[in-house]
Amino acid sequence: MSMQHYAIVLLLWGQSVLAADPVVRYVKHGDHTVAAVVPAAAGLLHTRQMLSTDSDAGILFRQVEQLVGTFGGDPRQLVKVNVVASTPEIADAARAALTHAPASFVVGALPHGEKIGIDVIAVAGEKPPLRFLSAAYLPKGPRLYVSGQAEKGVTPADAAAKTIGSLLKTLGSFGATKDDIVQAKCFLTPMAAASDVVAEFEKVFGELRVPPLVFVEWTSDLPIEIELIAAAPPAAADAPAVEYLTPPGMKPSPLFARVVRINRGDIVYTSGLYSKEPGSGEQQILSIFEQLQDVLKRTGSDLRHLAKATYYVGDADASKQLNEIRPRFYDPARPPAASKAMVAGAGMKDRSIGIDIIGVVVPGPSTNTIKP
Repeated sequence: MSMQHYAIVLLLWGQSVLAADPVVRYVKHGDHTVAAVVPAAAGLLHTRQMLSTDSDAGILFRQVEQLVGTFGGDPRQLVKVNVVASTPEIADAARAALTHAPASFVVGALPHGEKIGIDVIAVAGEKPPLRFLSAAYLPKGPRLYVSGQAEKGVTPADAAAKTIGSLLKTLGSFGATKDDIVQAKCFLTPMAAASDVVAEFEKVFGELRVPPLVFVEWTSDLPIEIELIAAAPPAAADAPAVEYLTPPGMKPSPLFARVVRINRGDIVYTSGLYSKEPGSGEQQILSIFEQLQDVLKRTGSDLRHLAKATYYVGDADASKQLNEIRPRFYDPARPPAASKAMVAGAGMKDRSIGIDIIGVVVPGPSTNTIKP
């Protein structure tokens, strides 16, 4: 997108949207925010990944907050901050700076050799904004979380084109279209192909209609995997709060749901969770799930009402142990949608795995009773 196009859109946006009244409930642990609970009545703004050659997270974060305000979100009511840092030191500095909202961290290369990238989710204003590649509006009501999908291709661009097509087919099977997408996260190797991937999105959506994009470097035999968040059509009155769905032609998995649909309820966003102490993959994962259950209890959610999980794994042991351990905690008929990425660094020193979660507050008594 050209700077001229960007300036025109910013000018149009400067005419609108009052921020919503504060509605988010934050859950703290010490100085850090470990979760945010968002009322079902709130619409949300998802931004694209903002990049900087400056390693100071504070400078970029202020730019992201300005972007949120420009597009009708409330910078005071951030729901989630996602940070990709090019080095562990930059990730550590960002963690120290970003304490007032749930935040997740991962280490890896960024497009164009940038040093840090940040995208956020924030409570949106009352007037729904148009979708635009810098930010998109997720209205209150049903939404879809689509697990990462990956198609083979001769080049990263070819694989991206086929994967985008596959994702749109998945959305269509649940009544959604490309215009309902509010964010796409691309796990990519090599990161030098990011511009080619953007070009494939532009072919499908048009230059000014590309959904907000986020890039994370991963290590894989496949060049790209893409996950989606999208608005969904209205749900039936008797539909459950959370549905775990399998598109036609795909097989269900006890490890993750292919698609999760949230129909109603307050939404929970956790920060990136890490083990309390260094250790083996098994020790770290058990520590994380212990913390996760505690955080969910404090928010009013539980392990049977999870919608989306992101797993950043830094070595083969953590990856293997995660596959073996998570079925002990998840109901096999209700595992969250998920993406698992092998990355250069999980985002915290001496840790090889980090996990963040999206869930739903449970109506009535909690049922968080699944034990390993």
